Amino acid sequence: MIVLGISDNHDSGACLLKDKEIIAAVNEERLRREKLIGGFPYCSVEKVLELSKVSPESIDFIVIASVMTPSCLLRLLDRFHDSLRRQTSSFSYLLNLYFIYQVLIHYLKLPEVAEKLLSIEIIKRRLRTFNLKARFILIDHHYAHAASAYYTSGDDCEALILTADAMGDALSVTVNIGKGRYIKRIFSQSGFSAISTYYSRLTEFLKFSPLKHEGKITALAGYGRFNREVMQLAKSQFYFVNKKKIFNVKNHFIKEAINDRLHKKLKVYLQEDIAYNFQKNFEEEVAKFVEHWVKETNIHNIYLAGGVFANVSLNKRLSKINDIKKLYIFPHMGDGGLSLGASLYFLKPVPFYFKDIYLGPG
Repeated sequence: MIVLGISDNHDSGACLLKDKEIIAAVNEERLRREKLIGGFPYCSVEKVLELSKVSPESIDFIVIASVMTPSCLLRLLDRFHDSLRRQTSSFSYLLNLYFIYQVLIHYLKLPEVAEKLLSIEIIKRRLRTFNLKARFILIDHHYAHAASAYYTSGDDCEALILTADAMGDALSVTVNIGKGRYIKRIFSQSGFSAISTYYSRLTEFLKFSPLKHEGKITALAGYGRFNREVMQLAKSQFYFVNKKKIFNVKNHFIKEAINDRLHKKLKVYLQEDIAYNFQKNFEEEVAKFVEHWVKETNIHNIYLAGGVFANVSLNKRLSKINDIKKLYIFPHMGDGGLSLGASLYFLKPVPFYFKDIYLGPG
């Protein structure tokens, strides 16, 4: 069986698997030389077909990562969407509306079905160029993240799989159990979770580019010092609610601004101290989340995926949790790994060791 995997949102890309073996995978940014470029990955599809020496007619399934992220309208206007995403502030009310739209559509169910059908038609049109006529499968965004970690872990023993990012298919956080060849979701939190905007808005407030330079904030934190007042402000923005098993909820109907009361208070402090305290709070609250689910499930093999786990300082903190026996983070944990994750979720192979990441052109 030959499967072509496609991710067409943030950091878009494609992969090709043959009989459950990864033949090729590459992201659009590597070919177009524009960091984290989104939209439909024409160049990536062309390249994986070239590298694998597979004819379009021989492909059995085309697997799309994410059902409605982006939504069908944004899939139709993919280049406009990518440009808008890069230019729009993380404090923009447009972003709030997008969170609200996705969450409502997801819980209403019927509109989500319409989103799915329209998205398939749009993607079919995109692929006419390649003469691809295989059957289409759309995979939930966070199941794709979970699959990327579980199936490349090399261990089919019972595992706790945690995913977290800004939002994908209306969700920001999921908790899953993997065993044998299957993944079962046991918990999820919507895009209203405070984790969805906590770090991107911090990045923009410190005058870096959100969804691009978060890693610079993690590095900047290494130069900062603890400050009680800044830490209290950080804790007011993001915390884990143990009794409810969730992170605090953001009301996206209320607009936040870069010059609101919170950020005016922060302006008097050094950038590195702000980064340190917000990072430290982030690590401790996510660690509480992980510790909770380890105790709840009594599972000690932990696999992680999603953009949140690109934060290497956070991952180091999680590695120190005593109850964790094994900690594995999928190497391309952000949306750039979704095409492979979606393909693996569809194929459900026995978990294998991910030998290397050299899957694109030399």
